Amino acid sequence: MNNEALIRVMMTNFQRHELERVLDIKQTVDAGSPLAEYDIAFMGQLCQEAIDSMRLVGEFPEYQNVFVQAVQLFKEITEKGLANEAR
Repeated sequence: MNNEALIRVMMTNFQRHELERVLDIKQTVDAGSPLAEYDIAFMGQLCQEAIDSMRLVGEFPEYQNVFVQAVQLFKEITEKGLANEAR
């Protein structure tokens, strides 16, 4: 599979399967709840996937904005979940 096809598959998978769960987790932490263990594991997996795909995303400027927004969302969720845990 060439890199362009690979990044398309990755983006489609994120939009169809992972984004909804990320947004559900965001609602949970926005409501003041800490992250559950399974949410921490899921977010960790997504962060690792983001790290692993940075070079690939760098080859395709048209996907960089979406990538940056997703990483910022992961960061926001993680920070808010940690703050909620400290309460």
